[in-house]
Amino acid sequence: MLETLWQYALVYLSAATPLLEVMVVIPASVAVGLHPVPVGIIAFAGNATTLVAAILGGDELISRLRHRRHRRRGDDAPSEGKKSTDHRAERRRERIRRIAYRWGLPGVAVLGPITVGSHFAALAAVALRMPLGRVIVWTVGGVAAWSLVFTVLSAFGSSLF
Repeated sequence: MLETLWQYALVYLSAATPLLEVMVVIPASVAVGLHPVPVGIIAFAGNATTLVAAILGGDELISRLRHRRHRRRGDDAPSEGKKSTDHRAERRRERIRRIAYRWGLPGVAVLGPITVGSHFAALAAVALRMPLGRVIVWTVGGVAAWSLVFTVLSAFGSSLF
């Protein structure tokens, strides 16, 4: 009993690790003999916990860095309307922002966990100043969807062996 609890605790901690996503943790845990349903739920909880913490912490850090940069320049407060001295860089940033707002958040949330990792994808969305609440809802929803997919695939895959 204690050994099983320890194994599920390792599932939680592994899924909470930013580079170990649910797509790795769930199949590996089911492959060693743990039941797929608790593994899926626990792996989702572990990933979602650190994901929300990273989003909130990343937002606070970015806000502080922007405020600090504007103080060093002598500005009173960060201003969205100020033009950059490098117009090409500003145009690139604006293009990325437009694409991200048009397609990005659902795409980041769904494709992030299997492409670049859910934590990095969420921090990129925060850095692009997407609404924080929507970033949390979409990215946690994306991790939930992938957790379900990998839990079902792992359960069916383990029944074949």
